[in-house]
Amino acid sequence: MKKWMLSLMAAALLPALTGAPPESIPLPAAEKTGGMPLRQAITARASARNMGDRKLPDQVLSNLLYAAAGVTRPDGRRSIPTARNLQDLTVYAVLPEGAYEYLPREHALRLCAAGDLRGECGLQQAMHARAAVVLVYVSDRSKLGDLPESDQLFYSGIHAGSALQNVYLSAADQGLATVVCGSVNREALARALKLPETRRVLLTQPLGYAR
Repeated sequence: MKKWMLSLMAAALLPALTGAPPESIPLPAAEKTGGMPLRQAITARASARNMGDRKLPDQVLSNLLYAAAGVTRPDGRRSIPTARNLQDLTVYAVLPEGAYEYLPREHALRLCAAGDLRGECGLQQAMHARAAVVLVYVSDRSKLGDLPESDQLFYSGIHAGSALQNVYLSAADQGLATVVCGSVNREALARALKLPETRRVLLTQPLGYAR
């Protein structure tokens, strides 16, 4: 067998052999048709804290992230509106094996910190720690540079609110429990996620099937 083939096989097997999380996770294409009718999803949308840690199927995670910030048009525009199309919002998916940055254009996840950081995603630690995934909404201030600080906070909050409401509706459609959380040690979580200084943690949203 050729050496390059052996190298590829070794790279693919390394996470399984060492217990290290994968550096990247490609997601299946999001489901863009079907599902619960919109009016029904709006009525079913609710905050619930009884989520469990049962692993989410890749398709469910894909649908959630697409709803949060997926690319919906050929020009790169997203599933949520942003002021001036600045697209400052980045979504992180914190899973048991590690924390991942969602890459909308690739519709994939990229590892930013290994290990289980779910319990660090909110002051309600037990709830976050048992969630199947915690979404963390982060604003990149470098994309809002010409706006005053008050406007940066205003617009980034609107952007995060648009994303988390999309996720609420997607959760209702897929039978998941979720709640948005503002009680977060933002500085500590930013360090745990190894965020650049320009990125600011806004809110978190744990999700999972109801226990």
